[in-house]
Order: sequence, then C-alpha cells, then structure tokens
Amino acid sequence: MAELLRFVDLWGREIVLHDDNWEDHILVDHSILDGYEAYIEDVLTHPDLVTRDADNANGVNYYRANALPPPDDQQYLKVCVRFRPGTERGKQVGIIVTTYPTVGVKRSEKITWSRRIS
Repeated sequence: MAELLRFVDLWGREIVLHDDNWEDHILVDHSILDGYEAYIEDVLTHPDLVTRDADNANGVNYYRANALPPPDDQQYLKVCVRFRPGTERGKQVGIIVTTYPTVGVKRSEKITWSRRIS
C-alpha cells in the first residue's frame, strides 16, 4: 500500500491517499474522478462543510459544492476520511477511504464545521 498523495486539511492534519485505494476502489466505483486528484485537495483545504460520519466514530467527511467541472459542477464532492487512533510524527493522520460526487449531505451526519458564505 503505497502513498499516492498526502494532503493537509484546513486544520493542519495530514491526510493520505493510497494508490491501491485510488485505483481499486475509488476509480472503479467513481471513474469520473480519474485525473481529478487536485480537486480532492481543494475539498480538504477549502471545505464548505465538515461532518462526523454517521457510521464510523473515527470518520470525518469533507464536502465542497461545485468542486468539479461541468457537467458535475452542480454537486458536492465528498471526501471520506478515517483518522487513525494515535499519531504519526506527533500528528494525527487520516486515510481517504472514498470520495465521490453527491447531491447533498446525509441527514444522519452531524455537521461539525461550516464555512459561512456571505
């Protein structure tokens, strides 16, 4: 499991995308994201909403509206991250488990942060 990319979120937490997860899971289920790795970084560094995952206590979901180019620009790009208990080099590190376009936020997810739009 090699690291494909490493990002830093809005709060300075490191988040890793592994190549096998990107190739064998994300692109298999969401081929529209092929070549869009930079959009993932934009969601992590400039989210519109951050939620606590409804099914995983260590899960955090990042959302950004209009993050993708047309024709998918009317959706959110959701990036699901699982933070490992413990630390790496003194920092908490998250692993991207999936990412995909979605029309909205699940009602069962609790919003923990929201960007104020003026």
